[in-house]
Amino acid sequence: MNLRRRGLLLLLALGGDVRAQVQIEALRALNGVGLAPGSEAERLRRLDEARLALSRGEAEAAAAPLDAAAAMSHAADTELLQLQSLLQRGQVRQALAFAAHTAAAHRDTPEARALHCWLLALSGQP
Repeated sequence: MNLRRRGLLLLLALGGDVRAQVQIEALRALNGVGLAPGSEAERLRRLDEARLALSRGEAEAAAAPLDAAAAMSHAADTELLQLQSLLQRGQVRQALAFAAHTAAAHRDTPEARALHCWLLALSGQP
């Protein structure tokens, strides 16, 4: 008996709750949700999706892929795109607070510090 057939027979033998959970997990996998946190290729795909939405001026559409990428890894490139999204939505105060975190947490990323300094200057802070 092949592996696929065995899996189907096992699913049929399991109770409804377990079958439902397996179906939910399968749907999540098909939609790219719940992938391994270390999946760098998936994280980069999500960032590309968000970057494309932001370039079209669709900051709301970028939110879901950015949240998914942020859940996979705490990375400066993700946070810089999140900052861009906040600014495009007009959430300057939240962007300023998040820029402070990004600059402090990613000291090796000069873009994060430069953006924080720029936002401070725009808000009239020395």
